[in-house]
Amino acid sequence: MRRVAGSSSSLALSDQLTGVSGGTWSPQAHSTPEYFFPHHGVLRASSETTELRVVFNGSNKTSSGQSLNEIMHTGAKPQADISDVLLFTRWRKLIFMTDITKVFRQIRVHPDNWPLQQILWTDSNGDIVTYQLTTVTYGTRSAPFLSIRVLHQLVEDEVSKYLLAVEPLMKGRYVDDICGGADSAEELLRTAHQ
Repeated sequence: MRRVAGSSSSLALSDQLTGVSGGTWSPQAHSTPEYFFPHHGVLRASSETTELRVVFNGSNKTSSGQSLNEIMHTGAKPQADISDVLLFTRWRKLIFMTDITKVFRQIRVHPDNWPLQQILWTDSNGDIVTYQLTTVTYGTRSAPFLSIRVLHQLVEDEVSKYLLAVEPLMKGRYVDDICGGADSAEELLRTAHQ
């Protein structure tokens, strides 16, 4: 395994995994189902935000012959059609676009499911440690549905406080991008800030 110059493996891990719970690895059998994600780093020296990105593979088959993604409930089709999003933005004089930064890392998973989102990692001393991912993991079949479902719940819970944000979140969303619009600069700023 090649280490990234100037950063320990734990530093690279903490930059990528906002939600982790760690401990020493033990190969003993456990009474609850577990899944260990195969993972690897993707190095992009030209990236301004994330030089090293960790990629997880929920489609890797286990000793049972099935992968986590094969036994996981996917949820409803979460994604709006891009044509609907584009049509939504066309009827306003001014538009804005924003990105939800690390959307999956902002959604916490119930602790009962953490054993199904584990990785083995080599720390800076060369010891193998176990980390349980505590947030939605990119690379799992349910991740897109969960991210959209959380946005829908947020709209439902906060509609009275952020009325201007409802329409962009419900009609102007594509993956983790949000588009909104207004007919005046003042209204556009109010909508974007909500």
